[in-house]
Amino acid sequence: MTGMAKELKKAGGDIIYRPARFEDIPGVARVYREALSGLNRRHGYEYRSVKTRPVNPFYAFTLEHEPEQFQVAESGGGIVGAAISWTRPPLWFISHLFIEPRFQNMSIGRSLLKRVLVFAKRSDIRVRGVVTALFNTISTGLYSDFNMTAREIMWLMTGDARAIRAKIGRRADAGRYERLSGTDDVVRKLSGVDEQVLGYSRELHHRYFFGLPDVECYGVFKEDEVTEYVYLWPDGNIGPAGAENAAALYDLLSFALLRAAERSGTVSLIAPVSGIRVMKLLLAAGLTADYPYCFMSTKMLSRNWSRYLFHSPGMM
Repeated sequence: MTGMAKELKKAGGDIIYRPARFEDIPGVARVYREALSGLNRRHGYEYRSVKTRPVNPFYAFTLEHEPEQFQVAESGGGIVGAAISWTRPPLWFISHLFIEPRFQNMSIGRSLLKRVLVFAKRSDIRVRGVVTALFNTISTGLYSDFNMTAREIMWLMTGDARAIRAKIGRRADAGRYERLSGTDDVVRKLSGVDEQVLGYSRELHHRYFFGLPDVECYGVFKEDEVTEYVYLWPDGNIGPAGAENAAALYDLLSFALLRAAERSGTVSLIAPVSGIRVMKLLLAAGLTADYPYCFMSTKMLSRNWSRYLFHSPGMM
């Protein structure tokens, strides 16, 4: 019996790979929580390890809209790993790949990745991408094996709301920004901004965002088209955000920081380090670098990240 076979036997039996079902969601959430907490503890981010975490509503959304791109690994009747990808031509993106700690180093992650990679072989897909923790060398090595290369470093930035209000003051012209609703027309116009900034449309993303509770989305209209937008969340998180140029994003972020500071005691967002003006604003507002991420892809997706802020590692 091989070493891997012995470990599998101790852990509960052989691995079964299959499409996910709605009843798998609690198990997928548990694996994610345990895997991420273990990773953070090993790399000195133990303060980010939590025993409980809300179930990500994107799991159910994926099963409703792209169920074939949600795959799980099962052993002994329980979920031990999961992979989720989404397709927004020309981009295919791996949104979620987590393995229960005691089942790691058994090539389960590689096997799950191969199962969802089949959807990246469509003729309209030109770029494969992923966001992962910068220090997770096992993940970056795995994605490198599939020709994904590091393209951009991002930092999760966090700050105290009171300090942000004191440092920024009222320089943001709040009157420019109109609160948007999730109508079909608005979703189409937001996707137009994405095409200009990122190179792909993502109407399904925006429908998902607008379907979440207490979301606020603000934008600017020019000649009946949206030219910039930002999402704000009740926990103080900002993003995604996109704008026609770096100067517009700077002003938009000034407004977003103040509005987020009104909704929560802590403000956070994921910002690409190559967006120099944005990073200077964040540091001047008192935010600090908290957690590093890396965007990897087979080809360049955007040559100018100074016009964009990420939502999360799984949603870009």
